[in-house]
Amino acid sequence: MVAIAASVFCATAPAGPAAEWRPGVGAGITGIGRFGYVKGDGLLDVTYNRFGVVEKNYLAGHPRSRTGKPWAVSFQPPLAKNDKELPPSEWPQRLRDECQANWISVKWTSDFEATGDGFGRKQGDRFRYVVSYSMVSPGILVETDDKVFRLASDGPSRYGELDFSVAGTVRTAALTGTEGMVYDATRDGALSDNWLLLTGADTFPDVPLLLVLKRSPSRIRLEAEAGRAAALVLEFPEGVGHVILCTPSGMRAFDAGETRDATLRAKIRSRCVFWSKALLAFVTDASERYAIDRAAGTVTIEQTFVPRILEDAWHSTPIKTAPYPPALSLAAMTCDQVRFLDAADAAPVFETRYGQMRVVAGRCRSSYQLPLPPYLPRVPIPPKDSELRRQVAEKFRIGRPDGNRPLPSEFHPGLWSRIDRSCVDVASLFGNWFVTWPYLSEDAAANLRLNAGDILPDLLDDQERFAETELFRSIQQTPADMGKLTRPIWFPRQEPFSGKEYILSYTQPNIRQKGERITRGDGWFTDVEWGNGFGLDGVRQTAQLSGGWDVAERNWRTVEGMHGLFELLQDWALLSVSGCEGGMRWTDPSSYPGYLAYISLAWHLRKDAEHQDGLYLLAKHAALRVAMFNGGLYLARFYDAKPWIANHCFVEQDSGYKVPEPQRDGRNIYPADWLRGENPVVQRNSLYSLVAEGVCYECPDLFFTLMPDATHQFLDAYLRLFPEWREAKGCEGMNTRHSPSGGITLYEAMLFMLRDPHLSTDALRSQLSPLLAADLIPKYLKGFYGRYDGCQEYAAALLETRDDPAWIADWRGLELSAPEYDRASRTVTVRVGAAAHGELLLGGRKPRAVRLDAAPLREAAEDAPGTWWFEGDLVRIRVPGNGTLAVEYE
Repeated sequence: MVAIAASVFCATAPAGPAAEWRPGVGAGITGIGRFGYVKGDGLLDVTYNRFGVVEKNYLAGHPRSRTGKPWAVSFQPPLAKNDKELPPSEWPQRLRDECQANWISVKWTSDFEATGDGFGRKQGDRFRYVVSYSMVSPGILVETDDKVFRLASDGPSRYGELDFSVAGTVRTAALTGTEGMVYDATRDGALSDNWLLLTGADTFPDVPLLLVLKRSPSRIRLEAEAGRAAALVLEFPEGVGHVILCTPSGMRAFDAGETRDATLRAKIRSRCVFWSKALLAFVTDASERYAIDRAAGTVTIEQTFVPRILEDAWHSTPIKTAPYPPALSLAAMTCDQVRFLDAADAAPVFETRYGQMRVVAGRCRSSYQLPLPPYLPRVPIPPKDSELRRQVAEKFRIGRPDGNRPLPSEFHPGLWSRIDRSCVDVASLFGNWFVTWPYLSEDAAANLRLNAGDILPDLLDDQERFAETELFRSIQQTPADMGKLTRPIWFPRQEPFSGKEYILSYTQPNIRQKGERITRGDGWFTDVEWGNGFGLDGVRQTAQLSGGWDVAERNWRTVEGMHGLFELLQDWALLSVSGCEGGMRWTDPSSYPGYLAYISLAWHLRKDAEHQDGLYLLAKHAALRVAMFNGGLYLARFYDAKPWIANHCFVEQDSGYKVPEPQRDGRNIYPADWLRGENPVVQRNSLYSLVAEGVCYECPDLFFTLMPDATHQFLDAYLRLFPEWREAKGCEGMNTRHSPSGGITLYEAMLFMLRDPHLSTDALRSQLSPLLAADLIPKYLKGFYGRYDGCQEYAAALLETRDDPAWIADWRGLELSAPEYDRASRTVTVRVGAAAHGELLLGGRKPRAVRLDAAPLREAAEDAPGTWWFEGDLVRIRVPGNGTLAVEYE
């Protein structure tokens, strides 16, 4: 291992007050998770997409499946109709059934009318089904006053055996395919326990199915079709009461005959015994509270679950449970800072599509601990007499609009009147200069600050303040835009089940392109966290560069509206915001800058409660990012696939995905050459899956901080398996998920390499300098407007300053200019302007002295002007006024 200077490691969270508990999701923060807008939903290991049908869509593409169809069972009542249900073409966007939802569970009520005599009913009789499902209790609770419960096999396999308990002994009845009575209470005796087990399917997949009953049926009748078991009809003279359906083996599916093995069958029955009692404490809601320990760099999250206790004829004792989110188990595979704080040994692990769900049994509360990921940027400080700084200053002469003239070309005339102009367009004007501004000339940096101040009120839809800017006046002088400025660019939305309000600017489908307003848009939108993430990041960058914190404060409600989406779509199982309002995909890594931006905005405006909420949600999101990295290492076993890195996303419903990972991400099918290596397989788009368009140093810093060894091993394998990442021909088509943009892969690879402590700076200089000199990043990294301007310069600056002792991490209440590092005297200098006093945060090593205009500042951990202190890898300097700050290093 190569020894690397401490400056490689990015600044972590500043120290703060002792940990105190604050309300989280389900308490102080209103969320709906994956259950917003529409029904049905994907659950832990099954999908409930329409009334009465439970599916495992992921099995449709399984290599052992001969039919390409999903496993499915249905409990739709026979000889009855739901007069509220619409045709499939209108399903489920305009569902008329009564639904209630929170971020943990759904209660879905449907009314039926008998269409003929039979099944204990007369034609015209009305009865009701209430279906409840939960992200915490792995079962679907069906309650009805009907007299029968009919369970049909809708998938490719048919069950061959039914296990039930009489007089304390488990019996097995063969489902031979001949119609008749499988169970008769007068003949066999009443059931002595509250569960049935269906298994022994005649072909793959054999998915053991548990039925948890409220009362013992009088009879169980088999319906056959073409000599195979088609359905079971359970008769209840006193009414069904409730039946809970659960697949006790979770994601696992077995071959025909496999479940007849005595050892395996005993294990499945043991799971049935546990879940038949645990599901009687059916979780319907939950809340979290959290405590941040900044000194330790951790967030402790305590979950409290609200069970609905169900009674049955056997007077069974419900087992309360407090499960852990499944994604935690994936994150813990490579991050030892993810900790489960309560024992979960007594209960069986439940394997979900998102990781193993560990269960704390016998209580309603459990806690876990997450690391606080790094969230501060790394702004390089140019060395004195830097040739790179001279080149950047010469190349990028940032100008200003003139209110008496039309817009210059770099401000994109015509953009401002585009009917679907969004926050993403405006935020993309700034490129990467937020972290590269010290390399600009002083005139260009000054213009950058002024331009940021002009753009900030537009990003926030503050029309009054925007009208006062030079940019606005120039727009009004521009023929393509004058009098046609598109306003507003943010639109209010209200999620129907939770009632929570938030705002959107960018959506797919892009209905604004048709002249429609997002507020009134039907159904739900996707890519929303992508848009809001870029919007928040744009506000953060323009506010900090311009010092326009009064504008940000004045429009804090708009900032909260953007972040409200991140709060609303927090999913319990996957710990993070969904990419769709309907909760169907987790998650676009491009949303990461939005989490960072909200934390920064709250810190700058001294909103401590919001700052802590942001850190709490960021820690959960970071855990999901690590879980996504490991997802293919876990999911491979359920697909008979080779383990792969990195899982591009988790989807709620796998319907339509006929080819499993690692041969695809989403609906994109990879050519064979895009999958290289054996254990694990590395996808060509792996770097993009980890970062996407949210390219910033904080992304590789996240992975190297939370899982350093695994990240280095992955990066080493990727660079070795895909050597074309560094070639012009490879860059041209390296990343084609949305459009050819191999420059993204090249830039991401550079950022990961620059953050890797195993790589020496000399080795990096040898590898990267020729690529930077060839201008491959600006040539092949294409984006909206100026989004990626300055990216190559940022990579070059990180390389140039990698072994230097300091970088700028943040600043508050100050205007900074002309920062540089004199390597001869080992001193950082920066001119500071402060209305009163401010705060400068430098990442890196501890200095030996800090001076303002040659006057020493006192080393003391005090919140007082004229002091400084060092903690972790962060220097906090309380600057007492204007002048030149000098920070001296050993």
